Amino acid sequence: MQDKIFSLPVVKQITPYLSQRQLGELPVIVVSHPQFRAAVTLQGAHLIAWQPSGEKPVIWLSEKSPFAAACRSAGPGSVRLANRRTALPAIRPGRCRPTTKTLC
Repeated sequence: MQDKIFSLPVVKQITPYLSQRQLGELPVIVVSHPQFRAAVTLQGAHLIAWQPSGEKPVIWLSEKSPFAAACRSAGPGSVRLANRRTALPAIRPGRCRPTTKTLC
């Protein structure tokens, strides 16, 4: 997945080191700097890849990572205490829907 992200076609060159690419429906900003390379998703601002130059990747995604839908929580209060005695959180299932965001 690491090499796949960095070899995606450039949609828009933002600066000499920053470019926008598309991973399925997910827009990604790729940083190609002489000291490192990184990838950040625009939806959620997730750092999905980071690798210092000449070294192994430090942060990477699994090949099994899905990108087809955006999962949202059920809104405020979706994390609540399930058992006040143990204070373990119970997370209500979120809703998943296809992404609809586009960039200007």
